[in-house]
Amino acid sequence: MTTDEIRVGLVVPIFNEAHRWDESYWAQLVASRNCTLVFVNDGSTDNSGSNLNQLAASCGQDEVSVLNNTQNLGKAESVRRGLNHFIMNGFDGDRDFIGFLDADGAFSLAEVERFIGIARRYAPHHGMSKPDAIFSSRVKLSGRRIDRNLGRHFVARVIHTLLGIRHKNLPYDTQSGLKIFRCSPDLVQVLRVPFATRWLFEIEMILRFRSSCRAFVIREEPLEEWRDVAGSTITSREFFRIAIEFLKVVVK
Repeated sequence: MTTDEIRVGLVVPIFNEAHRWDESYWAQLVASRNCTLVFVNDGSTDNSGSNLNQLAASCGQDEVSVLNNTQNLGKAESVRRGLNHFIMNGFDGDRDFIGFLDADGAFSLAEVERFIGIARRYAPHHGMSKPDAIFSSRVKLSGRRIDRNLGRHFVARVIHTLLGIRHKNLPYDTQSGLKIFRCSPDLVQVLRVPFATRWLFEIEMILRFRSSCRAFVIREEPLEEWRDVAGSTITSREFFRIAIEFLKVVVK
């Protein structure tokens, strides 16, 4: 098996992203022919739907698909629906990888391509141990260009630290918006039922994997560059939701 035979599919959840939509970004990613994209329009009330339809029409259905939620179901359910779309359309556990990517353009095209390349290198004939997942990590190492909002970063670290008391050995950055999973039978089971949370569903995925009969191997890869994008704010109502979801995850 060659790396060209390994397919990578990425789900992009969309909710009212018209104000920061960059069609050239997505067109360039599609033109690279390194991945297939499934956009899930999560009940947007702006022009996001029109933007997605225009992109799909220009790129072709083999490269870009658009799924529409009739109402806003949240990022967790949108990602779950998109991943299941790949599974139902023939992505194979012995060969392929599927994951998700945030729609705000915080990840440079170079970084997205690099992570796709990491997934492709885990072809069986290379003799490398295949991870179950590849997680991006926004750790600000020397020489890396990581521009994070301090408030959001602080909230994430507090949640991670508290969750770590109950659930050991979590990845450093569970909330980073680029993750790729091996399309395995275990992933099919993880995605079978909706998640209980909207904000912390990645941690739910880890816990569901860990409840299976074998080890769940994550390769956490530090990003070379990442930038916070204006418009990604957390409201007071969302802080309340995060607190409730935190309790749901802690008691698992």
